[in-house]
Amino acid sequence: MKEFRGADQMREFYSIASPLSQKAWQGKLGAGLEEIDRPEEILRMAAAGQARGFLLNSGDRPAAFQICYVQGTTLVASQTG
Repeated sequence: MKEFRGADQMREFYSIASPLSQKAWQGKLGAGLEEIDRPEEILRMAAAGQARGFLLNSGDRPAAFQICYVQGTTLVASQTG
């Protein structure tokens, strides 16, 4: 699993997680990553330390993602795909 923090890393996260999201059932229903968690808002939050992304790989290929918001000392899951 890889964790992404800050605006630069979250740009990388979106470039990997967005295609995964479009393949998941949420993306097929029009409720994918970018439809729910707008990149510009997440990048702003990540720059302030308020958002994180996680990618899980299967071998060397991305297999799943999770995006979370930081609220105090708690991570709140927004989307999993």
